[in-house]
Amino acid sequence: MYLFAHFPHSELSAVLPSLAKLMETQVQYLYEDKTLDRRVLGRQVMRMTSAMTDRLHAFRGKHANPDQFFDVRYDEIVSDPVGTVKGIYKHFGLVVSAEHESLMRTYLAENPQGRHGRAAYEAEDYGLSKREINTHFADYVNNYLVIPPPSTTEL
Repeated sequence: MYLFAHFPHSELSAVLPSLAKLMETQVQYLYEDKTLDRRVLGRQVMRMTSAMTDRLHAFRGKHANPDQFFDVRYDEIVSDPVGTVKGIYKHFGLVVSAEHESLMRTYLAENPQGRHGRAAYEAEDYGLSKREINTHFADYVNNYLVIPPPSTTEL
């Protein structure tokens, strides 16, 4: 059996502008006359992300055993990175060693988020809106970002 811990699931209304900014940074040198249309780039990012989320869903559908998967939300990694990794390990019957935990904590202390500053961008910079993104990706949000209520057996 293969084990899959998926990439962190994130609010796509934040991810898409970030991805668009990254793509813009990578290709802007090709447009010496500054003709890169950020709205077109925004639409391309929407199509690309749609394909990625569709493939994610199809991949999950091909694997009947849900225990092969452990979904992680980005906000969980940010708020408790070590606890999140421990949760992944526990789900798959593994244990984080004291040495591994120490290495993670050292890395996190030496590399805090935002250490190199933050890029400024908004969905609107790329002809998109948060509402449009959230509506378009509602299935993704419902499948991977909504925290289900605890079952009665967990209470």
